Amino acid sequence: MKSNKIKYSNLTSLFFTAEGFRNNFMDLRNKLVKSLGHISYENNMPVAATNGYFALELYLKLIYAFEYWETNERHKVEKERENLTEFCKGHKLDTLFSILHENIQNDLVKKLKSKISKDEVYNKLEICSNGFQEWRYYFEVNSKDGDFDFLSDILNTLSLYCKDYIQNKKYTNEEWSKEYTSTTATLHKEQVRTSDDLEILLDKSISQILDID
Repeated sequence: MKSNKIKYSNLTSLFFTAEGFRNNFMDLRNKLVKSLGHISYENNMPVAATNGYFALELYLKLIYAFEYWETNERHKVEKERENLTEFCKGHKLDTLFSILHENIQNDLVKKLKSKISKDEVYNKLEICSNGFQEWRYYFEVNSKDGDFDFLSDILNTLSLYCKDYIQNKKYTNEEWSKEYTSTTATLHKEQVRTSDDLEILLDKSISQILDID
């Protein structure tokens, strides 16, 4: 399976990104539950699924990247350790799970709340293997089913597994910290023409400026 190189120091950023997609899935899933029996003019199901399956993909790639660095760099003397690891390309969830070390697979399966076997986990991942791609374009098919119960279970399990590594096992090197990925985004632009406009703007909270309830 083809792989991409990635800075080991960037794995924390990858973890936070996976967490963001997982949290969006969980929020939308809860919104779906609350909307049952009510008229809705939006369809959050494919949006939730797309976020959830992409989060699952990112967690699996992240765990592979942990494993790769532990195998290839951890044993080296400190000055020879490289800020470099790799993760596998592709979206197929069953494949991403199958290439993890067997011990890691077994550990993840044991931590699942549903207490299903590894074969059952693999079968479920095989069914939703292309979930990220398929749910983005769900309107191209006549029907689409999703197992949000299993998705929630495995996402929570992978999240805790990755969080434990980040907090307790990840190697930290101060020299690598300057290589962290940083991101910025413009959230709002507003023209200020007079001092009165500026005073009014300064009196507003961020949520008021962005018109967030």
